[in-house]
Amino acid sequence: LLPDEAFKFDFIDPPNVAFAKLEGRGGTLVNAIGLTMPALVGNGAAAAIGFTKPCGFNTPHTHNRATELAIVVKSANMNKGRMITEFVAETGVRKIRNEHQQYSMAVFPQGALHLEFNPDCDEMIFVATFNDEDPGLNTPAEALFQLDDNFAGLALGLEFLPGADIDKFRHLVPATLAQGVESCLRRCGIK
Repeated sequence: LLPDEAFKFDFIDPPNVAFAKLEGRGGTLVNAIGLTMPALVGNGAAAAIGFTKPCGFNTPHTHNRATELAIVVKSANMNKGRMITEFVAETGVRKIRNEHQQYSMAVFPQGALHLEFNPDCDEMIFVATFNDEDPGLNTPAEALFQLDDNFAGLALGLEFLPGADIDKFRHLVPATLAQGVESCLRRCGIK
């Protein structure tokens, strides 16, 4: 039913549809998922490429319906370019942290809260694959601020703040692919 070109996805020039390209101060994430590439529907797979700037940070998130494999495919120098990953599978279990070089892979179990961070001063690119064409994306920090102000305040331990004051904090939550970690920003001369 789909035309031939529907079976091709261009990560450099993705389609102009929601969720195909997520941009932030720390870089760009391009998603080939069922929504952005209909040929994936029914095939149980999806992919994304993260183009992370120096000190780029793919903020903590989960994929509700898929396990993610993330592979560093480009770093400025095979000996220096890195990706730091962390994940927690569920509340109360240990944190898994690893440092990856070019062509190293991380696995993030389905539903695990995880992040990717470029701790260096050059661009780092990673490819992520998923075992579902609709892996889902939940960014807990952003989702928390979608709750009623009073509940968000309680969850943050800010019960002493009136609910209306929570609005003062909503804008501080960065979008996916933020830029941060103060020591990295200083070392790379990023303001």
